[in-house]
Amino acid sequence: MKNAHSTAHDIKALIRPLVSLHNKCEKAQQKCQPGTWQHARLQHNLEALSYALAHLRQEVPSLQSPTIAEQQAMKQTLENLCDVTEQALQKSTSGTASHTLLCNRLRALRVAASVLHTPFSDTEIDP
Repeated sequence: MKNAHSTAHDIKALIRPLVSLHNKCEKAQQKCQPGTWQHARLQHNLEALSYALAHLRQEVPSLQSPTIAEQQAMKQTLENLCDVTEQALQKSTSGTASHTLLCNRLRALRVAASVLHTPFSDTEIDP
């Protein structure tokens, strides 16, 4: 069993790539015209990432909890981000900074997708 410091460090290591991806999506969305599919897709990414980050931080959302269908849609969004990240990872060169970033991002996305469907009080993170 891990000690509290190790777990806190592991969670922090998971949160960092998700925050980075969230910021990247926000920046990209600002460049998209509202009403386009790109803008909508980035909005779905942002919603899923925000909810996953709140889950990992064990922050109870201030807004109404999403329905099961909304949670499933967010989980699917995170799984799609995993697929895209895996494809990019296969094209990257091992040992490079971008390869490391993609590995860290993929690990964080997988954990985020796995904990998304659990109630906040039952969240147990296994990095």
